[in-house]
Amino acid sequence: MTCHVRSTDMTRILGAGPAGLTAAITLARAGRAVVVYERAPDVGTRHEGDYEAMENWTTREDMCAEFAAWGVQANFRCVPIHALTCFGPGFRTTAHVEDAHPLFYVVLRGSQDDTLDRGLLAQARAAGVQVEFRRTAPLDQVDIVATGFPRARSFVAGYTFTTYAPNACYMCLDTALTPTLYSYLITCEGRGTIGCGATGPQSDMKQILDRVVAGFRSRVSFDLESPRYFAAAGTFGLPQTAQRDGRLYIGEAAELQDPLFGFGVRMSMTTGYLAARSILNGHDYDRIWQDRLMPQLQAATVHRMLFQMIGNSGYRLLMPYVRLFAHAGRELCHRYYQPMWYARLLWPLAKRRLLAERRTQDARISQARALRRKTD
Repeated sequence: MTCHVRSTDMTRILGAGPAGLTAAITLARAGRAVVVYERAPDVGTRHEGDYEAMENWTTREDMCAEFAAWGVQANFRCVPIHALTCFGPGFRTTAHVEDAHPLFYVVLRGSQDDTLDRGLLAQARAAGVQVEFRRTAPLDQVDIVATGFPRARSFVAGYTFTTYAPNACYMCLDTALTPTLYSYLITCEGRGTIGCGATGPQSDMKQILDRVVAGFRSRVSFDLESPRYFAAAGTFGLPQTAQRDGRLYIGEAAELQDPLFGFGVRMSMTTGYLAARSILNGHDYDRIWQDRLMPQLQAATVHRMLFQMIGNSGYRLLMPYVRLFAHAGRELCHRYYQPMWYARLLWPLAKRRLLAERRTQDARISQARALRRKTD
């Protein structure tokens, strides 16, 4: 099946996040007229002042080099991080890895001048993209949908703050603290973000976050000035298709996000670029994104299942294994996204578990909504 856009004179995109703007930049620089509709008053309103880590290991090619090959410039704050410290259960064990190549790039989100969102907006406008804020459009009148997740399936609570701590990234794997995800700490250029995640809404997230802060402070020296609490949501899935009724869905709108560690920005931008190329070349968007992303999605889903199964006993054993890659951290992370023999073998089971987990999530969310309606 080939991709057919709805109009030849104008490509219409719904949503001005990183995915939508990447698609707009790619199309406009190829000579297409593009309009982007964004219902918010500005870019980055969901993530004002947050630091996000963009992974640099799912491909052998460096992330910034890949963006440059697309024609996307790094005109935003994009700080390379070469080391990661991982804590085991209870913050009692430690494994430190580093690499000559960046493990992450830390970017700032929001509407400030040096954010990822503002940088992509500037590039889109320079390419001739028409961006309409506080406006939307009916689905049957757009070609690309980049409106974010249709239903929340992951939840994060945290603080953003100012700090004198050096640039660093930390994470903690502890099923007693964060049963289904992990907690993290990022400090970069005078600012920081600390948070914890869950795959379902939890009423005690604020209490869990306080324990996370105490845990990191027991092992890491950092000041936490002017903290600002935030709560965010996201999604991840394994869609069979990302195009419906002639529309191409990208980023979280397609439920395409890393199911293992929750990284989403780079994948979202990748889907925006792939959707644009499918339009320009007249190729099947589903085939393009599946060839590019499905192998790593399957491998990540399998490893997510294994991490959930091993629990804290397995995490304690994992720390010595991680230390074997003390100076090859990028290779360590890369292998969790590669379709190794056991990943292919376990994929059917991992897929069933993920789909069952999604059904359970949907049921709990529906129950929570029904309960709120009764109490309102």
